[in-house]
Amino acid sequence: VIIGGLNHFGGPSYTSADGQFYDFNFNGIHYNIDKDGAYTVTFNSPIDVDGKPTNIDAQGTIFKIDKDGSITFSDNEGQSWSTDRIKKTSTWSNGADYIIIDKANKTVALNSTGAFSTHSEKSTTLDSSAALSISGTTGVNLSSDANVALQSKGNMSQKSGGTWDINVTGDANIKAGGNLMMQGGAMAQMKGTM
Repeated sequence: VIIGGLNHFGGPSYTSADGQFYDFNFNGIHYNIDKDGAYTVTFNSPIDVDGKPTNIDAQGTIFKIDKDGSITFSDNEGQSWSTDRIKKTSTWSNGADYIIIDKANKTVALNSTGAFSTHSEKSTTLDSSAALSISGTTGVNLSSDANVALQSKGNMSQKSGGTWDINVTGDANIKAGGNLMMQGGAMAQMKGTM
């Protein structure tokens, strides 16, 4: 039972519109539960004897649970992780780059504004039950220190808008189960020692 209380002369002022709430500060940590039940913890860095933050650069980290149950962690550098219970998404971001896992639409989106790399000490599998697309604006490079196999159970098409070079240091075999046609818009050559 709260019998009475005094407001701190340097603290915020409240009105009846604030409803039933809880607001508490201790050594730079601010706890708040508003009238809708949303819970927020804000790190403002430890304070000195005068009540001033001792590390201004560190302050601004926030943990929040919204009234709808969504959760957000964030710092003052724009880095954050959040779950949106209504949209059913989970987002990890640094303000520019992000990973979004969308439960409602069953999608995963990854965006990098800089270089992106992945490495595995063992086998790596890239598999899709539907279409798989790989593209590059300035080029695509596929390289292996061992064998490379390309296989299609349907049609296979290769097209080059410029020069197409095939260079084989060993034997080259071309085999067709049906017709085989080689055609050049100008000269067509086949050259061998025999």
